[in-house]
Amino acid sequence: MILEWSALRASISGRSCRHVLRRVIFAIVLMLAAGTSLSTSAPALATPLGPWLPNPPIDLSTTGQNAQGPQVATGPDGTTTITWNRYNGSNNIVQAATRAANATTFSTPIDLSTTGQDADSPQVAIGPDGTTTITWTRYNGREYIVQAATRTANATTFSTPIDISTTGQNAFNPQVATGPDGTTTITWNRFNGSEYIVQAVTATPPPSVLTITKTGNGTVTSTPANINCGTTCTATIANLINITLTATPTAESTFSGWSGDCTGTSTCTVSMTQARNVTATFTPRTPSKIRWNTGKRTTNQPITSSFTAAPDTTYTITATSNAARRFQTRATRTARGTCKITTNKKTHKRTATCTIRLKQAGTWLVKITPTQNGSAGTPATKTIKIRTPRPPATTHPTVPVTG
Repeated sequence: MILEWSALRASISGRSCRHVLRRVIFAIVLMLAAGTSLSTSAPALATPLGPWLPNPPIDLSTTGQNAQGPQVATGPDGTTTITWNRYNGSNNIVQAATRAANATTFSTPIDLSTTGQDADSPQVAIGPDGTTTITWTRYNGREYIVQAATRTANATTFSTPIDISTTGQNAFNPQVATGPDGTTTITWNRFNGSEYIVQAVTATPPPSVLTITKTGNGTVTSTPANINCGTTCTATIANLINITLTATPTAESTFSGWSGDCTGTSTCTVSMTQARNVTATFTPRTPSKIRWNTGKRTTNQPITSSFTAAPDTTYTITATSNAARRFQTRATRTARGTCKITTNKKTHKRTATCTIRLKQAGTWLVKITPTQNGSAGTPATKTIKIRTPRPPATTHPTVPVTG
C-alpha cells in the first residue's frame, strides 16, 4: 500500500495535480474519522423515523398559484405561525397561517402585504408573550423597502404593515428576532448609493402599570419589590416581568382572596404583558367568646351580648325569625339592634356591647357582623327562642260577709 501510494504521488506533477492530490487526502481523512474502512462499502442509511411521518402533509397555501419561501416559528404556548410569499396572478404577496396550541389545523391564510406590488422574502419571530412579528421586502414602485406587521397574543389579525427601512434606496434580505424581554430587532442590508450596508431597528415594548386595590385591613407586597400596599399600590413594571404578590392580613383580619388579574387565596403571579389590575379582599375575623344574657327571654325583653372588639372594626346585630306566621309582616320577621364600643382608659381594651329586642315569639337567628373599611366579615350567630309572656294573674274582689 505504501509503495503504491508513493508511486502515485511521484507520478503526479503540476499545480492542478497537487490540488487533486490534496482533495483525495482530505477525503481519506474524513473516511477514517468516520470509522469507515477503505476496503469496505458504506452501509445503507436507515430511513429517519421522525414524529411527523405518521401525519400526512396538509396544504397551507391555496393551490393554483405558486407559493415559495416558507418560514416557521412557534411561541412559548405552542402557537405556530407559518409565512410565505405567493403569486396571486399579478404580484407576489406575503401570506401567513396560524395553528393554535394543541390544535390540529391551521387557520385560513391571510394576506399581510398590500396587493398591487411585489412582496417576498418573509421572516417570522414570536416573543415570549406570544407577540408575532413578520417582516418582508416589498417593491413600492421605485425601490425595495423592508416592511413589518405584528400580532399580539390571542389576536386573530395582524397590524397594518409599516415601512421599516428608509425609502429612496433599495433594502433587501430582512431578518427578525425577539429576545426574552420582548425586544424585537429587524435587520437587513441596504444599498446607500455606492455599497451595501447592514442596518437594523429595535422595538422595545413599553412598561405596563400594575394597580392593586385593597379592601379591608391587610397589606400586599410583591417580589420584585415594586408594590407595598399599604403605601405603594401602583407601580410601573418593565414588560414581561413576572410579579409575585403576597397578601398579609392584620391580626384581626383574614385574607378572603384575589380578584381581577389574580385568583385564589395563595400567592399570585402576574405576567406584565399589559396593564394589570388586582384586588385583594381582607375581611374582619368573626367575633368570638361572646357572652350572652339570653336565659328565658320573652318578647320585647332586651337581649345583650358582649365581647372583645378588634381594632378598626365596627359591629351590627340583626335577627331573623325562622318561621313566617299568618299576618306576620317582613318588619316583624326581622329586627335590628345596636352595638356600642367602649375603651378602657387604663388597659385600652375595646369592648363591644350589642343589644336587640325581639317583638315576636318564636325561634330567631341572631347575627353579629364585623365590618372593616366597608368590608363585612363572617357573622357570629346564635339561635334564641322567644316566648310569649304570661298574662298577669287575675284577682277577684273580696266579697264582704254579712249576716
